[in-house]
Amino acid sequence: MSCGTLPQSKNLVVAFSPESFEIKSYTLRVSNLSGLRILLVTDLHFGHFAKEDLLHSLSKTLPNLIRSCDIILLAGDYYYLENGAVKPPQLVEKIKSLFEAFLFFLKDFSKPVIGVLGNHDRKLYFMNHAESFSKAGAKLLVNETIEVNQVKIWGSDDFLTGFPKELRSSVDLVLTHSPDYYCFYLKNAPHLFKACLAGHTHGGQIRLPYMQPFLLNIGCTQYLEGLFFEPPNYLLVSKGIGFVGLPIRLYCPPELSVVTFQ
Repeated sequence: MSCGTLPQSKNLVVAFSPESFEIKSYTLRVSNLSGLRILLVTDLHFGHFAKEDLLHSLSKTLPNLIRSCDIILLAGDYYYLENGAVKPPQLVEKIKSLFEAFLFFLKDFSKPVIGVLGNHDRKLYFMNHAESFSKAGAKLLVNETIEVNQVKIWGSDDFLTGFPKELRSSVDLVLTHSPDYYCFYLKNAPHLFKACLAGHTHGGQIRLPYMQPFLLNIGCTQYLEGLFFEPPNYLLVSKGIGFVGLPIRLYCPPELSVVTFQ
């Protein structure tokens, strides 16, 4: 180990490798979705802190997970360019090409791929996210519903920077970036959905005993990460993958979420 280099483990992640990821399995008891398995990927944050190393690590880690799942859901924040930082066209094009390469990698498995936008994607509106999805045969949802494999999925616009709308008709799943959408838009309509899947929080990204998480970027802080059952609904908040602010995750490893319905 060279001088000044931090040792890597799942408790401390400063760069990506296939060993970085925590693969978390969740079981949700929803009878009409029994047998369905979903792979949830969120907060990739291709950009200043994540480039080819992330794409390479995902390509090594994901194949077996994808083969075991029926649908792939992407919960936003595909990019990260620091606020106020100069955004050279070469860097913008590079990270866009990396995310599109990831989408084409997913396409090779012939599984439905559905995504929504996050707050960092909204800030980079000029990158034409819908075109990136469409080229790879994936679907980007912005306040709309799609039915895939007899599963109805509502995808909301981003809670913080977009124009989210209320859910007005019954669906099976809600895909959104921030759990605040669940907190402020869905809790008063529990009869309209079975489960909501989200990211955004990074689980705090840096977690130390007796200290507030480094990231506390939601209004409803009780939904920082994990699975919540508030009958009759579930909320799943993934810790996601990437970094913002600082290129480090401490006691909060990058998460790939496998969701099984029984």
